[in-house]
Amino acid sequence: LLALEDSTVEVQDLSIARVSPAACSSSTCPERVYGHGAITAGATMRLTRFQVRDAATCGVLLSLALRPAMPPSLDLAMGVVSTSSIGACIQVDGYDLGRLTQGVLYRDNVTNLDSTMLPVPGPADPAPL
Repeated sequence: LLALEDSTVEVQDLSIARVSPAACSSSTCPERVYGHGAITAGATMRLTRFQVRDAATCGVLLSLALRPAMPPSLDLAMGVVSTSSIGACIQVDGYDLGRLTQGVLYRDNVTNLDSTMLPVPGPADPAPL
């Protein structure tokens, strides 16, 4: 599923499975691996009640467009991202990762998150006096 520059995609009750890399990824076009379940590049995407599994590269991918007219967004709710190389590939600095976890399970992925920044942990519980 692909949302490109300035488009808006909103889908409910979706299943994406067995996404393979491009046939040429190891020979004639190694820069075009693909194998992503759902891609948002300079667009807006919202998936609700969904399943993405067995993606060769990323279950979901969020990235900037070549000519960004608007910031990209990806919102996930009530779904599962599983058995993919990377659950969520986030290529937008400072993106609110909470938008990807509203009732979403990430399980049995090689890596659940690959992003351009590290999530900041919340404050620690104060020690009892």
